[in-house]
Formats: sequence, C-alpha cells, structure tokens
Amino acid sequence: MTYVGDLVYTASDAAFAMSGDGCIVAWNEEAETLLGHSPEEVVGRYCYEVLRTVFPDGQPLCTAGCPAGVGLGCGIPFAARTCLYPHKNGQWMRVALSSMAVPEAMDDGETAAIIFVRPSQELPEPTGDTDVLRILTMGRFGLVVGDHPIATDKWDRKQALTLLKRLITANGRAVHRDVLIECLWPTVSPRQGLDRLKTTVYSLRKQLRKAGVTGEVIGSAEFAYFVHREKVWVDSEVFCDLVKQGEDLARLERADEATMSLQRAVDMYRGDYLEEDLYTDWCAEERERLREVWFQAMEQLAALYAIKGDAPRAVQICRQALASESCRESLHRALMLYLWYQGREDEAVSQYHACARILNDALGVEPAPQTQRMYYQILQPAEPALTTN
Repeated sequence: MTYVGDLVYTASDAAFAMSGDGCIVAWNEEAETLLGHSPEEVVGRYCYEVLRTVFPDGQPLCTAGCPAGVGLGCGIPFAARTCLYPHKNGQWMRVALSSMAVPEAMDDGETAAIIFVRPSQELPEPTGDTDVLRILTMGRFGLVVGDHPIATDKWDRKQALTLLKRLITANGRAVHRDVLIECLWPTVSPRQGLDRLKTTVYSLRKQLRKAGVTGEVIGSAEFAYFVHREKVWVDSEVFCDLVKQGEDLARLERADEATMSLQRAVDMYRGDYLEEDLYTDWCAEERERLREVWFQAMEQLAALYAIKGDAPRAVQICRQALASESCRESLHRALMLYLWYQGREDEAVSQYHACARILNDALGVEPAPQTQRMYYQILQPAEPALTTN
C-alpha cells in the first residue's frame, strides 16, 4: 500500500506528515536541514512538541489541541505567514508554515496532513508597538523585536545576554551591581568587576539599539541596574497573569472564560524557565516557582474540562503534567478520577498501582490516605463524583 505521507520525500521544501492525532509520521531531509532534527528524533512525537513555534508577538502557535491541528484533522488546511521557530542549535528563526489536508478519498489510515516549512521572507503588517522587546524565557530563550528574532549568537560580549537574563529574573526589582558582578565574574577583584559590568551594560544597550529597540531597556539607579518594564514584554509574566485571571474566573464560576484563560496560559509554557541555564543558581528559584504555577494551572484546567463534560481532555492534561513530574500524587489521583468517570475502571486501578510504585521507588512512601480511599471506591460499584478529596 502507498502511504500519502511518503509524498514528503518528493517535496523540494522542508516537509513532514502527521496523523489525525497530531503525531509526526514522516520527516524529509529538507526538514532535517532547515529545522535541525533528524527523523529518528521526531517521528512518533506530537507536532507541537517538535515545532514549538510562536507568533511574532510571543503568543504560542503550536500547542496541544491548537486550532491548526484540529482543522487539519477535519480536512481544513491552514497557513502561518510568519512565525518564530526555536532551532535545535539554540537560535530562533523566522519561518512560514503551509499545509495540505489529505482528502477523504486519499485517506491511507495514517496520514491526515502534510506540513511545509520555509524560511519566511514576507513581512507582516506592523501591529502594536513594534519597538517593544519581546523576551521569551519559557523553554528556549529568545529576543524578538517586531517579527524579527535577535541573533544573540553574534553578540560581541556573551555576558551581556546573561546580564539581561539576570535582570529579567529580578521581576522588576533593581539588582545591586555587587550582586551582578558576583553572578557574572565571581573570581575577579571589585575594581575589575565594576569595569567589566559597565562595559557589559554599554554593550547590551548597544546591541538592543542595533536590533531596533527604541529607548533604553536597561535603567540604572544608585549602585544598581533594572529593566524598564514598559519597554519589554516577558512571556513568563503574561503566563502568570493568565493563570491568575483563570483562577479568579473559576472562583466566580465563569467556567468557560476560566478554561480559556488557563488554556492560553499552559499553551505559553513551552518548557522550563531558561532551560538552557539548568544548573545556574540565580534562576533556580524562579524556575521552580513557574513550574509550580504550571502544575497548579494544569490541575485546575483538567478539572474544568471534566466539569464541562470533556473527561478525555482532562485525562490528556493529567498525563502531560505527570510526564514532567511523575511524583505528583494529586495528579495521579485526578487521573484516576477522570478515568473512572469515563467507565475505564481497569485503567483507573492500573493508574493507582503505577502511582504506588512510583512513590515507593522515588520517595519510599505509600499513597496518601485520600488516594487509597479513591482506589477502594473505584473497586466498588458506585457512581463517581468529580472530586479528588
């Protein structure tokens, strides 16, 4: 049998095929050259996990359940004239996406769509403040002005980027110059450190102006530096605002609006905060804080979907969160509940045993009393209620 997905191997552009549930089933050489991933790295993974593209304004394009993927599954093609893709080499690149939805007559049972990726040459019409510096911190770090990613790998002073990250991590507070010197050059003398800091601040300001940022992003106070918040857009801040908005709406029992806000928030969470600085102490606390916000948002979002009658989506969200941190017992309990609610008692029981095994292996403890109570309730012929208590 000939598979429609094999057509990607005849395409001159970077192209890949995906199944109806969004998994990549074919990936050509041009895609490997342009996007940096080999077929072995991507085939079998969800499209949104690989592309992780965002719009120029920082809003996510490729997400779980994104409109593009849903549309393709229904035979509706899509196109994105300009979006930003985090290349495997660490740099952001501007690309254009187009697609071909497989007609029902050509359905081979495996391929739902073919996606084409090209370096984007066409500029969109300016929208909003194009001189605002957009800072992408969750997942691959990136800087964007207008619709153009800034090629930070070409900066003369690499410490200028670390300086910007450190100031952004302060969340609007000024950072004393001694703290910055200790962070950037812990072994030099105070005099050398101060000279280097002044030079690095000058270099950072110069690079941002060169990239098209108008006005000064980096401000100075007495013995300290800070970021002018009105000159930047930071994805982690927008993420937290959306989560808070969703939680507030949920408390007001405005479930549809709460679901929308929380879904937008979790879609923005492309990965851990400054993931390339995994072993850096000064951003560890912020990384853990944002991870905790994400877990709480995922748990509440799953509950909202379940209440709205979409238990399969609630199950998917719980599994996604547990894949990131398997010892979250509250998520195991929620997953057991949503499986049980769908009449999948055997899977709910299996999930309990998986939870018990994981907790024992990782922490040397057994499931909490409320988890055990739920397990015994599942074993009884009773109607489940949507609560994890």
